[in-house]
Amino acid sequence: MGLSFWLRGNVGAMIISWFLFAISGSLTFPYLSKYLQMLGASEIEIGTVRALGSLAVLVTILPGGVLTDVIGRKRSIVIGTWGIAVVQFLYAVVQDWWQFAVVYVVDWALHFYQPALTAILLDSLPPEKRGGGMMLTAVLPQVPWLFLPPVGGYLLDHLGLLGMRLSFVISGLISVSVALLRMRALQET
Repeated sequence: MGLSFWLRGNVGAMIISWFLFAISGSLTFPYLSKYLQMLGASEIEIGTVRALGSLAVLVTILPGGVLTDVIGRKRSIVIGTWGIAVVQFLYAVVQDWWQFAVVYVVDWALHFYQPALTAILLDSLPPEKRGGGMMLTAVLPQVPWLFLPPVGGYLLDHLGLLGMRLSFVISGLISVSVALLRMRALQET
């Protein structure tokens, strides 16, 4: 059974979308603290922003699970993914660290649909394939992290603040493609 077996249906849509999100994240995520500094944040303020993001996802994940049960897995995933796509473009235009903080909290709150991702994936894997499927969804999306952080670093080194903004625009475009993929390819379970 080759890779093509895994790249079909919901499982394939999830593997491909997580791989694409890894491309997006590996360009920007390693440099969030640097971006915050460039926007005027102190070390304490950077830590506070990151803590507020964690709080946002903690507060929204349980209601997100309940919402998923009410509106369905696919709808929850699509709504959250489109929200995250929009947020990437907002990161590109923030003017100070306070604006970044607001966008960051909204970003993490929009991860409310995480329970739906796990549920749709497990529902879509035959019981005898769950180990392999979970392994692929954990490993394949790590590949971009091996190569792309230096690209984001290059953009930041050579273009400064503009390079970081460009990375977020690229991230936004990738995220839009993920949202479209999930809208079209995912089937409700």
